[in-house]
Amino acid sequence: MTGREVRVALERFAKVSVMSLICASAPENGSALAEIIHVSKAHASVALAMAPARVTPPTWCYDTQPAFVYGQNRVLFRSDMTGNVSRLLEAPEYFGLVFCSQDGRTVSFYSKPDVRESTLRLTVLDVPSRESAQYLVYPPASILIAFSPPKGSPMSLDGRVFALPSAPKRVVGPDLLHDRHVIHTDTSDVFWTENLVFAREGERARYRIRRVSDLGDLGTIDFPADRVLNGVFECQDRYFGYYYVDALSANVLESIDDRRLGAAGAERFANVGGVAQDGGVCAVRLVRLVKGQEVTDAVRIVGSQSQTQVDMRAYGDLNYRIAVSKDGQFLLGTQPQGPIGARTGSRILVFRVSGGGNGSPGHR
Repeated sequence: MTGREVRVALERFAKVSVMSLICASAPENGSALAEIIHVSKAHASVALAMAPARVTPPTWCYDTQPAFVYGQNRVLFRSDMTGNVSRLLEAPEYFGLVFCSQDGRTVSFYSKPDVRESTLRLTVLDVPSRESAQYLVYPPASILIAFSPPKGSPMSLDGRVFALPSAPKRVVGPDLLHDRHVIHTDTSDVFWTENLVFAREGERARYRIRRVSDLGDLGTIDFPADRVLNGVFECQDRYFGYYYVDALSANVLESIDDRRLGAAGAERFANVGGVAQDGGVCAVRLVRLVKGQEVTDAVRIVGSQSQTQVDMRAYGDLNYRIAVSKDGQFLLGTQPQGPIGARTGSRILVFRVSGGGNGSPGHR
């Protein structure tokens, strides 16, 4: 081989090496860990479609067999995957977001008994017995608006710990909080993961971290001050911050680099329209902006060493939050009905994820 042929061969090798490095370090949607995280492709098909109605966003609520809960006209309902619907309770007033423990045993939500007063009603339901209790809590007027709706759940993912802005005053039903931990917080910015809870302190982007198991204090963490933290998520043992940047762009989801949180490494998702977690598996709704409106393109199901990107372009008008089942096999969301500005309700949809290998990032 002549000297010129050697130089050409080396140049070709360098180009191939550089392109391989670029492809590995700059994958779809900005993940910096694609060299160790496999992203498989999948598609979604409708497994269940419910009749349109004015409903609250549904949330998964089960132990082993997938089921979900939602609110309609002050009534809390539960549906299985065949569309068999049961009535759980009727609340004294309309309520918003509903939260369910990961074992499907405890449901809680806030409502407002009097719009003129700074009082909230906390309803707690024990699903197996259908026993429910109501408590009044009194957040300071300065943070009351943050509970309409709240950013996060009043209870931990296992349903054993409640973070409330005041001592709860029981007004109806048995005391379902008597054997649970209740901690006081001066903020609605409380974000739960399976093992940790993050609660904002003061007006800054500083949060105190506690273990859920024993409420042990791990100190504080300062999140970026140039954006608004809308959630903290644990996706297969890795922690992510979900941020609002500005009105002209969609939100971002970024991994949190802190030795107290275990696994590190930079990973970032841009153009995020919503995040949900269940059983350590996260669903990241990826969007694009069309005339100022978010259009759903895909849902990334995030695990630790594998991810699945589900093509959702056929359902671009899905609402902001799409939840994933604990096994990563189903997605749950709502599709608005009627034109913008004149909505007539929403249709609850359950999607089956298929294709792309096993379509699941695995579950502990």
